[in-house]
Amino acid sequence: MTRAEALKGALKKRFPGLRRLFWRTWYGLVEFGKWYRWTRYDLKRFNRIHSHLVRLYASFVGNYFRLYHIRTRLARQNPRPQLIAISLIEHMGDIVACLPVADYVRQQNPDAYILWIVGRRYRELVAAHPALNETIQVQCLTEWLLLQNCHFFDEIIELHPDGRFCSTCWIRLNKTTGDRRVTIDNYYEFGKLQDSFCIGAGLPRLDRAPRLDIPASVAARIDRLNLPEKFIVVHTTSNESSRDWTPQRWHELVTRLLQAWDGSVVEVGLVSGLDLRRDPRVLDLCGKLSILETGEVIRRAEAFVGVDSGPAHLANAVNVPGVILLGQYRAFQRYMPYTGPYEQAARADLLYADGPAATIPVERVYAALARRLMPAYSNPFESQSPPVVLEN
Repeated sequence: MTRAEALKGALKKRFPGLRRLFWRTWYGLVEFGKWYRWTRYDLKRFNRIHSHLVRLYASFVGNYFRLYHIRTRLARQNPRPQLIAISLIEHMGDIVACLPVADYVRQQNPDAYILWIVGRRYRELVAAHPALNETIQVQCLTEWLLLQNCHFFDEIIELHPDGRFCSTCWIRLNKTTGDRRVTIDNYYEFGKLQDSFCIGAGLPRLDRAPRLDIPASVAARIDRLNLPEKFIVVHTTSNESSRDWTPQRWHELVTRLLQAWDGSVVEVGLVSGLDLRRDPRVLDLCGKLSILETGEVIRRAEAFVGVDSGPAHLANAVNVPGVILLGQYRAFQRYMPYTGPYEQAARADLLYADGPAATIPVERVYAALARRLMPAYSNPFESQSPPVVLEN
């Protein structure tokens, strides 16, 4: 018997449960590690929700007293005041498409005090609208539901589809007015984006082109950027990956275009999808512009090419020729997001894919864009798909 074996036998006799204790301790540490990781994740989620709710209720208190002051002031000026709220908090494309609703409500109620309830990130879209008296910024949909229950408003135009919810609070909207058949899951089945939101709010189909009001101060800021004399605007990524094209195809498209065309390319959005930043003819403005500044840059462009997203709606609102990549989105195989110029083939090529937008070939997009920029360009590849309008 070796010395090590003798020591091991002596320990087993003196501490018969040592092995069992060792393994229990080991498994205990493993389980503690799992619990710690779970707790740490849960605490992060708790902190995120807690900070969101703190900002929500702070904003609610401020907006409550603001609305109380507006209501009191109107009551002093008019014995029968009319306070109307238009509610559409997000997203950029939805708000741009529904801007004509404010004009319609003003025409129907010329003497009313009209407010637009909007998220803080999108306030600038409606702040300068001539048909509105004021805008109310809210933290999320939950805050709007709290304000709605305070009964400040004589009429509410609820443009949100039934079932919309805050992604942090998970409080769901259950509409009591308008057409409840229009939900977050089927709204494109009722027609264009503007039509479906109007039907859901109990309004008629307006069929009006959106108009983006850009103040002179915004145009002055864009002047200071010294943009190229001739350029197109590219937007590569949306807030849902199912709508996106692949980075490789964007790279190929822009590379081919710069070889055949003497202009420049300006990319807008939050995150860049082009790996061409070293090219002097490619200008990356991602994350550097406000929404209205993005609209002004698009307005000055020769054309816009991008996926179905907020900047595409801005391009439609400023009436710039466009090439838009569209594919299956959620349960919608074919859908029409736009009202106005982009409904017409003369102003936009809406390139539909049979599946996701990522399957659209580069040649098809390049052919459509080249025809917009280079009238002498000819290609036998058929690139234009007629707009599809789904009627109820």
